[in-house]
Amino acid sequence: MMNTRNSPVLFALIFLAVLTDGTIRAVPAKVASDKELNSDGDFLKGFVPTYNRIWISTPLVETTDTVNAPVMGNGSMAVCVSGSDDKQVYYMRTADFWSDEGGVGPGPAVREIPSGCLTISLEGRNAPSAPAEKAVSYRQEEDMLNAEIKSDLPFSKYGLKATSYVAATENTMVVELSSLKPVWVNIELNTDVYDRVASHSTSAGVDGRILYLTRETRNTSDSRWVSRNAYAARIFGARHITFTTVDASHARATFEIPADATVKIVTCLEGGKNAINPLPATKHRVAVFNDSGITALKKSHRNWWKTNWWLKSYVRTYDDTMDKYYFRCLYQLGTMCREGFVNSGLHGPWKASDTLHNYSCYCMNDMGACSYYLALMSANRASTAKMWIQTVYDWIPEGQRRAVNDAHLARGVFFPVHWGPWGSVCYTNYWGQKFCASLASVVGNWYYTDTEDVACLRERIYPFMRECANFYEDWLTKEADGKYHVRGASYESPGDNFQNSCEDLFVARILFTDIVKYSRVLGVDSERRGKWEDIRDNLSGFSTTTEHGMTVYKADSSTPFEASANLIQTQIIYPGYTCNRRSAPEIRQIGYNTTLQAAKFGGWSQDNMRGQGLFVAAQRIGGFKVEDLITHYKAMLATRPIDFPGYIADAGLWEFNNQLCLQCYDHDVVFFPDYPLDRRLSFKRLRAPGAFLCSGEFRDGAAADLSVYSEKGNPFSVIGPWGETVPIEVRELGGNQMPTRKNGDTYTFDTVAGKTYRITRRSNMPHPAQRD
Repeated sequence: MMNTRNSPVLFALIFLAVLTDGTIRAVPAKVASDKELNSDGDFLKGFVPTYNRIWISTPLVETTDTVNAPVMGNGSMAVCVSGSDDKQVYYMRTADFWSDEGGVGPGPAVREIPSGCLTISLEGRNAPSAPAEKAVSYRQEEDMLNAEIKSDLPFSKYGLKATSYVAATENTMVVELSSLKPVWVNIELNTDVYDRVASHSTSAGVDGRILYLTRETRNTSDSRWVSRNAYAARIFGARHITFTTVDASHARATFEIPADATVKIVTCLEGGKNAINPLPATKHRVAVFNDSGITALKKSHRNWWKTNWWLKSYVRTYDDTMDKYYFRCLYQLGTMCREGFVNSGLHGPWKASDTLHNYSCYCMNDMGACSYYLALMSANRASTAKMWIQTVYDWIPEGQRRAVNDAHLARGVFFPVHWGPWGSVCYTNYWGQKFCASLASVVGNWYYTDTEDVACLRERIYPFMRECANFYEDWLTKEADGKYHVRGASYESPGDNFQNSCEDLFVARILFTDIVKYSRVLGVDSERRGKWEDIRDNLSGFSTTTEHGMTVYKADSSTPFEASANLIQTQIIYPGYTCNRRSAPEIRQIGYNTTLQAAKFGGWSQDNMRGQGLFVAAQRIGGFKVEDLITHYKAMLATRPIDFPGYIADAGLWEFNNQLCLQCYDHDVVFFPDYPLDRRLSFKRLRAPGAFLCSGEFRDGAAADLSVYSEKGNPFSVIGPWGETVPIEVRELGGNQMPTRKNGDTYTFDTVAGKTYRITRRSNMPHPAQRD
């Protein structure tokens, strides 16, 4: 069964309770009524299927990049689908099937690899052809809403079709096969992955009516861990089944699919890091399956994806290019991001080769390894971020060792650029950067801000932040000008002549601002707050220069503006949140200038930046026409990522859609900032700091149907949605009008946990368009 690290998976639409018998029961939360959720589900069914990815030729899985192929998964089990006109291949693994390569060969020290394949092909006794009307053309469709892959397989014109899914809550894959006429089929469990490394031990065989396969990662005396996977498969509904052990890495079954019938292949997977002998458990799991169990599994699988993924939130821009990418990214992330499992590297968890995946790492020269968590948190899938929070927490012992040995400090955590799970590294390099660990802490910081999950703050987030604070306390020195300057480090710039790295400065500002607040929440480290506040208040300012007559931020004191790799200084705005449209005018102007000049140097299309900030930075700083930003965004999508992100950082790009609907400045919320009057936009249940879920629509040139659900009962502050001169009215859903407090253009009202509030214009106020 799936490991959840002994902590419950938190859902915004359901809370899971583990009962004394070990089973999991769903306890509904009153985020929205059944009527509203059913309506939302019908709404999504009306357009999301038109964005399903479709292949009419063999999908690409033999790649060093993210596979361009149908994918399935549940955070633990990852599957990509490929093959050809005469076979279908499912490449499978658990997310923790990482091989400790130990520096062997020219590749990385750790690598994500596949652990097995399920291959479906025709058996040789079939007639050579079938009537033309029985034929199908090659086609694969990723059915996002149901999390299923639908395949039409030419296979000698027998009209063979397959529907496949990886169960949402257990490591079981089901493949349903049907044919327009009787057809003989072979299935194999094998290790026929690309560039197979023979030294990874395997076994295969037949046990009664069960096929099985095992594989393990590199296993030598210097291996820090060994991952082991075990598969067991059974066939339901077929005729004349025979079983064969071909060799130590191939186990085969041959059977006939009756005409117009469905044969089901159930494959269970057990194992992972340091699993001792997972084969008996997976054999037992598959042995107890029956037809009714398979039917129930499919029903629960579809219900999980509907309730716990698609209805958590959504944004619709009514622009096919933007919406297509948004929902495709959401599906991809839904197959790989679940609390309790191992974070994948830069190209996702779907692997088909033992040797091609040389970038199996968490790359922290920017937020490429985790930028999508920022979007997922905004989109009310905040529990997924606990994957990353756990990943960085697990690195504390190794980070502490490196702080002492490599950074020559007494305390703290020090991360290389390319690191992996469980204290491992992909490549040992620092590139002159000191900020990698603190940048990795930003996700946990935002998670607490958005959810106020005190248990996670206490057990995982705060301990890591404190280690980051230890590092900066020991590294930074208050100088004669009363400032803490960053010296001898910058972005991708080894050497000692760099000062005031913008990345170090913005992560340190976030770190020391929030660790003071969090220490008070937890009632700890009161004796350290004075020092933390002193660093917070006296950090050096960002380096600036003049570019085309404009004052702009620089990556550091030495690097010319346009020479900064990836124009990293825009991250001061996002995800740095150092300046925005509510900042002091002179600060906001520098932020605007920086974003404008970065765009002129090609920033809109830069690989490393598109998923991490330039579009969102431009939105948050203001001053840009949103219609122009949308035009640039769509042009960038057309260059590559629209079909599928080749680099997992691209999967965070859709935060742009979220921020069109909702932006937060500290705890002040603004709906639809500067949105074009002739465009439409709708969203449900986006998350805002303070543990709020917000919904609304922009139509006829104005905000409408605004509502706020309060999870924790905090006060809610909103910048006037219809302008500073248009008063608002707030009513509890089904209850009374709420009093509001006005401060400038911002309204604040108190909330009660578990209640929903509607925000409207005061009833006697005209529509903004009528006033204009």
